[in-house]
Amino acid sequence: MHGRLVLGISCRILTSTDLLLKLVRDHKRARQMWELFCSGRQRSSDLVPLEPREIKKQVRKAEQQRFLQDHTNKPHHGVFFRNIEEIGLSRKLTFAFLSSADLKSETEGFLLECQDGVINTLVYRSQFSNVDDNRCRACRQQRETLMHIL
Repeated sequence: MHGRLVLGISCRILTSTDLLLKLVRDHKRARQMWELFCSGRQRSSDLVPLEPREIKKQVRKAEQQRFLQDHTNKPHHGVFFRNIEEIGLSRKLTFAFLSSADLKSETEGFLLECQDGVINTLVYRSQFSNVDDNRCRACRQQRETLMHIL
């Protein structure tokens, strides 16, 4: 049972495209050590040539990249992120106002919903439920999208 578990974990580390597992795999390859579990302080300190702060930075960066990739791959919530990449805008400058504007979390969430286009409009509702008429409730001329309302 233990051998099967170790073999399964080893295969997952070797074949995964996950950023954190790639970090583990690359670290193991760099040190030319393929043990999954190390016992005792001596063994673990031999395996870690980087400072703990540096490892923490790399893990945090990989987690952020994975979260952003997962969010971008979502059909509705990734629209704005995909548009930024397609146009070639700087992500850092695009979102700079979020850290400098002292916004409440509700306001920040609402702005991000607007950017992704997931505000509860008739067109958005028609994608998930049976809405017969998705024309604007005010003018009855065009489809009720966020851009039309604005």
